Amino acid sequence: MVVRLIDPLPEDYHPVAPSVPAPTLKAIYPNPLEIASINDFTDWKSVWVQHRWADPSALFRFTVSEFSPMPTRWQGLKFLPGDIVNIKLGGQVAIQNGIITVRETAYDATSHSVQLSGKSYTWVPATSSVDPPRDFKQMGCVDVAHALLDKYGVHFDPALRDQVVARYAKLNLPAYWSGINADLTARFDAGGKVSSVAISYPRDYLKQQLGYAAMYK
Repeated sequence: MVVRLIDPLPEDYHPVAPSVPAPTLKAIYPNPLEIASINDFTDWKSVWVQHRWADPSALFRFTVSEFSPMPTRWQGLKFLPGDIVNIKLGGQVAIQNGIITVRETAYDATSHSVQLSGKSYTWVPATSSVDPPRDFKQMGCVDVAHALLDKYGVHFDPALRDQVVARYAKLNLPAYWSGINADLTARFDAGGKVSSVAISYPRDYLKQQLGYAAMYK
């Protein structure tokens, strides 16, 4: 089947932020009726791709299922753990050089299904270390990226970076944020049981972050 990411956008639909007008979203987002693909395979039953701001790699999960007789195109689904894939959503690159980490299959007398899970290839260098240690003085960010990532097969593409930055800039939303978390302090009764919890908001952001670092070191 052709995967429909979402139904046609209504005029008041705001999938990102209520402050962004729907016409603006329509201008910067691909047509939602476009297909999702891993390499050239597009017949997916479900699609899940997630970029997390605190994680070094994106995650993906695709499933496909069919009923007997098994169609010929099913033979094209020959993805295996370790395969490098490119994922597009609505014609836009969602993950470049992703790596399949898990392939799960299930079938009975009348149906067959496969689920592919994986991560972007940045997962490989993110779980590695620089060997041998080296100095990056007088090197720009792009040069450092090439020096560290090229040997892993993760090629930094400034053009793709610029495309993503330009699309996000049209949303007029902040690229970075930070905030103070609430501190919870338990109060105990004479019997040692929690009687209440006080909520406070510290004023020193740096002190709170250093406290977290000391807690989890």
